Amino acid sequence: MVWHKITWSRRVVQVLSFLFLFYGATLLNLKPQEIKWYSLDGKNQKMAELLYANPTWTQPFQTFLPGRSCRFAGTTGTFRGCLMYFLSDTLTWRPPWKVILPSLALLLGLMVLLARFWCGWLCPIGFLSEMLNEARRFTGLARIKFPAWWLATLKAAGYALTAALLFSAWAISWSFVAWSVKKPLYLATCQICPSKLITPLLTGFPVMINLQFPGASTALLVTLFVLLVMFTLLYFSSAVMKRSWCKLCPGGVILSFFNRGSFLTKEKDALRCTKCAICADACPMETLAVYEEKSRVIVDHTQCIQCYRCVDLCPEKKCLTVKFLGLPIFKS
Repeated sequence: MVWHKITWSRRVVQVLSFLFLFYGATLLNLKPQEIKWYSLDGKNQKMAELLYANPTWTQPFQTFLPGRSCRFAGTTGTFRGCLMYFLSDTLTWRPPWKVILPSLALLLGLMVLLARFWCGWLCPIGFLSEMLNEARRFTGLARIKFPAWWLATLKAAGYALTAALLFSAWAISWSFVAWSVKKPLYLATCQICPSKLITPLLTGFPVMINLQFPGASTALLVTLFVLLVMFTLLYFSSAVMKRSWCKLCPGGVILSFFNRGSFLTKEKDALRCTKCAICADACPMETLAVYEEKSRVIVDHTQCIQCYRCVDLCPEKKCLTVKFLGLPIFKS
């Protein structure tokens, strides 16, 4: 077996991150905190700040991470939720700045610090996606490569989906929007995410799917359910295609804006490159950006999940270098 130090180091970090985010409260005997949740008032068909204690939603740390620290981990999870949940809930309820500022500052700091490193090293859903692909390799199944037009379509769909989810979270706070629309669209970002099905199955928490909310639009509920099924199937297609859901993931889309300008940079010495194309084949996001770059030194791009497989497998010494705050940490 060939020793690839970056890849093996990343696997260790991914396993530890998976265990901590999904089972941290149980493994570390952390005391959960009971949360006060906003509710939707069906009696007067308006959104109201009806606070109630819900003991099933308890996490030790009441904040949010850029990675999939999924709220559906129930009582075993460590953090309250992910980036998309925070943004959606904030846009809907518009709480005072003093309430959201600590979580917002933490999120922005972590995104500037590491950008999509969260996707490649720390996101448990991304890790499980890669394990599906590893299972394919172990069983000898053939890999299916995305054609260029399909990759471009998924990328564009990711931007459109992210915008639609954030807009819907904002729109349902408007007073003139009908209750039948408000109810099903509340936290739509969670309702269509594969984590909603995968995380409860892994942590022993009930899978919650309800297509019969009183007064809610059946068409919207069914549409969201169909999207959930489609995206979950797309996620499990990672068994034959690399990180299929990650190419569409709204959280990854937001993190992608921080890839150029974060504290992490990836540099290429074009004079050392022999155009062997190993980096292009190794990339789990199936991008050609590093391989094709001929002039720029910094080769960060929006789709890069900072896994550094390209650096690990590059046969040319010092052709690729990863730096943190200008200091080299990995070299080919």
